[in-house]
Order: sequence, then C-alpha cells, then structure tokens
Amino acid sequence: MENVLVEVEKYVSSLLRNELPHTFVYHNLGHTLRVIKSLKELIESEKTKGKDAENLLIAGWFHDVGYIKGCENHEENSAKIAAEFLENKNLENERINNIKNLILATKMGYELKNKLEGLIRDADCAHVSSKNYNDYTALLKKELELTQGKKFTKND
Repeated sequence: MENVLVEVEKYVSSLLRNELPHTFVYHNLGHTLRVIKSLKELIESEKTKGKDAENLLIAGWFHDVGYIKGCENHEENSAKIAAEFLENKNLENERINNIKNLILATKMGYELKNKLEGLIRDADCAHVSSKNYNDYTALLKKELELTQGKKFTKND
C-alpha cells in the first residue's frame, strides 16, 4: 500500500501544480500538504492503524482536487477523480467507497457518521487553530474574491 500512497502523492501534486487555476490561492498544494501534516498528527494521536490510516491519507491527498473543475461540487468531483485513479491501481471497491466517503465528509454542512470522518474534517479545518490563522483566512478571502467574485468589507 505504501507504493499507492507514493503514487497518490505524485499524482495529486502534479494535478494541483499543473491543472489548478492560479486563482486558487488557498485551496492548493500548500493547503493539501497542511491537511496531510495534520492528518498524520491525528492518526498518531488517535492510534489509527492499517487501512483506516491509509484511507485517511489517500482521502486527504484527494480531498480538494475537484477544484480543478471549479468550486461547485468540488467534493463530489474530488471523490470521482480519486475513484478513477484508485480503480486504475486495482484498489478494492470497498476501500474506494470508504475513501470517497471520507472526501465527501469535508463538505460544509455534512453530518459526520464516524470517527474517521471527524478526523479528516478536523485536519481540513486545522487552520482555525493555527498561529497562521490570519494569513490563511486572508488567502481564503482573496481566493473567494478571485474565483467567485465575492466582495468583503473590512468588518466581514
């Protein structure tokens, strides 16, 4: 499985570098790497092992690649891109479905169903407790302006 994780990392890194529009100044490879770092810390602290840990890391890598197709339904697009890649790597259908569900758990408003979904959501939102919170939120604000034409006042 470790080889699949290496292949996932290479594939997603390339995809985000080469196909993600430059207007995504927050949801980019840097964000993905921060999510992976947070996931590794959570996996260790929660003593998550084996396929559960691997599925979390794979989902973490893929969770925002759907942005290459735009903002709308990016989680669903991310799950689809992940499934296509993992099917080509002959990963079992049950694992692919588990990984897709973990990706979908990062969607705003999604009601968590299990601990693993909570871990990926926590990793995806770890910037909230980061010492760099203001920097990350400034990037997110800029991304929303660039990708969705949103305007923010100083109070916003």
